[in-house]
Amino acid sequence: MLQLKPRKAEHGLSIMGLIIVAVVLGFFLLIIAKTIPAISEYQAVKNALKKVSHEGGTPAEMRAAFNKTADVTDIHSIKGEGLEIQGSGDNVTVRAKYEAKIELFGNVSLVLDFDTSAGAGGGGKLP
Repeated sequence: MLQLKPRKAEHGLSIMGLIIVAVVLGFFLLIIAKTIPAISEYQAVKNALKKVSHEGGTPAEMRAAFNKTADVTDIHSIKGEGLEIQGSGDNVTVRAKYEAKIELFGNVSLVLDFDTSAGAGGGGKLP
């Protein structure tokens, strides 16, 4: 007589599971792709602040130097007028605090808050 073998349980993703995984993965890749320019700009702001703080000068000169560096390095989120420049003795601290708003899709946005500073450590002086 013919005997039927029991079916083994199937393993793996169904097409619906594959679609869900693809959508979730696509969402995270979208967020990463959209935030990379903002993070790259943040690194450029940090480098510009280091350069400006080590060159020193008056606050107006430091802001103008930052604006020149920002033009060259493609910084759009903050201008020299938005910098906080504080000095005590031989130390000058230049701080940039700003936010970057990233449009993801539709009316969904991501806001990143950035706050960085650089000090001359004896290089630049405030008059």
